[in-house]
Amino acid sequence: MIKGLEELLQGAIDQGVFPGVNYCLLADKTYQNSLGKKSLFP
Repeated sequence: MIKGLEELLQGAIDQGVFPGVNYCLLADKTYQNSLGKKSLFP
């Protein structure tokens, strides 16, 4: 059940249903890549 919800949420994020969340994830990924540190989100 949880797995399905995660996939559903990820699909929604991929489609840009939650642009704010998508932007945060992208910014976090960029932050990790540029500084080589851990994620902003624990």
